[in-house]
Amino acid sequence: MEIREITLDELVNDPSFEGLSREYHEESGNPDLGKARGDLDVYRKREAAGLLRLAGAYGEDGNLVGWVSVFPTEHIHYSRPIAVLDTVFLSKRFRLGPAGLKLLHKAYGLAASVGADGIYMSAPAGSRLEKLLSRISKPKDVVFWKKL
Repeated sequence: MEIREITLDELVNDPSFEGLSREYHEESGNPDLGKARGDLDVYRKREAAGLLRLAGAYGEDGNLVGWVSVFPTEHIHYSRPIAVLDTVFLSKRFRLGPAGLKLLHKAYGLAASVGADGIYMSAPAGSRLEKLLSRISKPKDVVFWKKL
């Protein structure tokens, strides 16, 4: 598996992206918010400002099988650079073995490359990602959702 930094256009224009995006949203979407409708213009503005970093995961056949997106930001309470893991997704058929961990390590590298002191990550409650993150990172905060 190859994991490399990519642009937003490379991600969304990849022939595999639409199907992977559907798989991702079915698995990790928030039904209270309805169908995901990411505003590409907002993502493009963030990318142009250096506030979005992406990496794609490619299978042996060269097809896209997953991606990570990282938002560099500042922790206002501490006036320190940090990052937020917006998305980490790997198609189910590629989750056995070290691929997911490699994708997370790429996210860490993207965050470090912009000077982040650390990265905040969240995962759907009870998911494999939650189990993995609890083994390789320090639990810091718990994220809750309340529909208004």
